[in-house]
Amino acid sequence: MQLSPHIAFAIVAAMTVMLAWRPTPPPAKFVVPPTPVVAVKPQFETAFIGTVPEAPVVHSATLAPLKDGGRVAVWFGGSKEAAVDVQLYQAFYRDGAWTSPKAIFSPLSVSSAEYRFVRRIGNAALHRDVRGRLHLFFVTCAVGGWSTSILNHATSDDEAATWSNPRQFVVSPLINLSTLARQPGVNLQDGGFLLPVYHELAYRYPEMLRFDRKGQLLSKVRTEWTYRDALQPSLVPLDADRAAIWCRNMGPNQRLIYQETNDGGRTWTPIEGLAQVNPDASVAVARLKEDLFLMCHNATPRMREVLALSWSKDGKTWKEMHRLEENTDIKIEFSYPTLLVEGETIDVVYTWKRDAIKHVRFNRSWVEERLP
Repeated sequence: MQLSPHIAFAIVAAMTVMLAWRPTPPPAKFVVPPTPVVAVKPQFETAFIGTVPEAPVVHSATLAPLKDGGRVAVWFGGSKEAAVDVQLYQAFYRDGAWTSPKAIFSPLSVSSAEYRFVRRIGNAALHRDVRGRLHLFFVTCAVGGWSTSILNHATSDDEAATWSNPRQFVVSPLINLSTLARQPGVNLQDGGFLLPVYHELAYRYPEMLRFDRKGQLLSKVRTEWTYRDALQPSLVPLDADRAAIWCRNMGPNQRLIYQETNDGGRTWTPIEGLAQVNPDASVAVARLKEDLFLMCHNATPRMREVLALSWSKDGKTWKEMHRLEENTDIKIEFSYPTLLVEGETIDVVYTWKRDAIKHVRFNRSWVEERLP
């Protein structure tokens, strides 16, 4: 018996819907860290994470806290971005110094673990859940550019000393392409977390992936349906129900993009273009207290030759407070910052001229000292 094309299409469509269907989880409640009392002297220090000869070009660092007060950073490095020799590297920050970098994943190792061909490896995002488990999300692709990436996931229960074999994340049952991660997630009161990701194939838009306490994907929510040039969201909880994202803008108006959710990430307000310039560059935002937000970003409308820290009372109107890097040559790049706030301490890691990953550490007192 031969099926007609219409019936065959209907069967495939029905199977796709069945595979894609997930029960709607209960509304998410965000974990909002308490605000410590600023009671120490201002502190500010900088350091470089070392490089290795086989990875002279490095980019896109991510950062997570460790139980002993240290930090772990992951980035990609190789002869150039998207080259087949690029690997993910890792280093630890303890007692004021960084360890030597160590390669943790390569296209070959991911191919072997996932039984599929992988040609390139790229952007990574670290997240620590409420149980203390570390999650590492990173992208790989077999053909094409980053818009055809596949999201991969590995975990560590020993403070990043070892990682599980990575596994491919099936975000879409039909065409599982173009889900990329850049910034860390936000923990939820049920033990799960919300991971900000973005889509790059044809249209660029932010999405939210919700995970349960075991790290299993529960739902995917697209935050924007009309604007086609928003990506790399930085997610910050405002209270148990509310959160905001700030996005890189690849559109022509070069303005920072802002959205909010009032129901735990289920629905989002329309895209809002802020007055703050964004020269098609990734930003990192953190909330230091109820009326104080901190952003690390490229502060000129030209390229990425200036990397600055700015502050805001409401997350929408920003004022520059300090320049971390500045160069008159627009070919020089300082970019892709990641912010980590833990207690009194604030850490920033970012790409420094594509030659190194730079680490800047300061405290809340240092920030307060620079506010009007």
